[in-house]
Amino acid sequence: MKFTPPPTVPYYVRDGYQSRTGDMATYGQGSNVEHRPNEPFQAQLRIIGTERGQSAARFVAENVDTGVRYPIFITDILAIIQGPGFLAGGRIDATWQARKRGQNFGLGLVSA
Repeated sequence: MKFTPPPTVPYYVRDGYQSRTGDMATYGQGSNVEHRPNEPFQAQLRIIGTERGQSAARFVAENVDTGVRYPIFITDILAIIQGPGFLAGGRIDATWQARKRGQNFGLGLVSA
């Protein structure tokens, strides 16, 4: 699915309620986030769970090398699971980039 990536992405700068320092934030405002440039990156992620916000439900993926966690929109997960980068154990080896839906941020698949 084609998408226009936002120029910057929010990341948590300190631990808080349902947030860990360094993880990608699902919402881009507040004193607990800083915006960083949105560059595509290669990583192997592992689906570790789900979470629910005020307006969206998401999968949570964790980088197997760094431990950084990223939200993934439920609407994007089918293409990810059916793609060539999907591996045993819920891992996905691919190129990723953040996207925005409404006011929410999530990780999207660029290529597998």
